[in-house]
Amino acid sequence: MVDDALAKIGLVRFVALTVHNSHGALVVAVHSQLMATVPEAMALGAQVVFDIERFELPLDLPKVPRLIAWHPRYTADLAHVALRACVMRVMSERNWTGPPLDGMDFSPVRRR
Repeated sequence: MVDDALAKIGLVRFVALTVHNSHGALVVAVHSQLMATVPEAMALGAQVVFDIERFELPLDLPKVPRLIAWHPRYTADLAHVALRACVMRVMSERNWTGPPLDGMDFSPVRRR
């Protein structure tokens, strides 16, 4: 989508690296001098967790649908129904930045 929008205004971006998902792109951006193009909701959360700079692209991009998926056996499970409703509510709040992170430790877990 970004490449198509840039092409419309006569620009081409330099792609230094590709990864399989937005989370991987954020991890690379946090640990390098590269930038990542990710959905806004993910960027808002990452800005809080990783203390990164975030900016909106000055491009006219189509909206990316937000989807959740679950195994059919949980469709009627009341706890799962409530969880899905909560996830959908949170995903629909444009300025949600995640839970309060005061005092939380995000350092890597070392396993033996």
